Amino acid sequence: MYGTSDRERGGAVERQSALFNAKKLSKSLRDEPLRQYHESGDSGQAATQVLFTALAHADELRSTRVVWPAHPGRASDDSAIDLDLASSIIDRALLVEQLAKLDAGSNARPITIETPHADLTDQQLVEIAADLAVPVKTLWWWGGSSDEALRERERWEPLMHDSGLTKLAERRTVASR
Repeated sequence: MYGTSDRERGGAVERQSALFNAKKLSKSLRDEPLRQYHESGDSGQAATQVLFTALAHADELRSTRVVWPAHPGRASDDSAIDLDLASSIIDRALLVEQLAKLDAGSNARPITIETPHADLTDQQLVEIAADLAVPVKTLWWWGGSSDEALRERERWEPLMHDSGLTKLAERRTVASR
């Protein structure tokens, strides 16, 4: 599904689900829409389908919200966001939510789509993670060896170290893998 990072991402889902005692999406609900999303190059149409699938699953679980952690940060500048992408993330969430409400009818339980990272820079996201003491070992790229994992680690690790989220010993452990 994700090429060489598929196993790393799947392992992260398992670790995060266990850590937060979260109900996991069934494999079919999770994998097919995400496969289409990533094969399409993160196209808008595929993102919309992923959100509709998440809303349907939330409805089955009687949940009232879906959290879409889309992030418009720029790898080249950790203090800026791509404003067009941020706007697209927020607009897509609102429009999909409204369309789902129309399709569900007036008696349906409303489900909201939250986009908590849509206006955060990489630096701000790491600062929040540090404040919350997010366990970085649950990140899909932590300790991964795929090219994609190495690129993500190169992007995020300096920020995490500067914020105190990772310790030097953890950096050395990951770097030696």
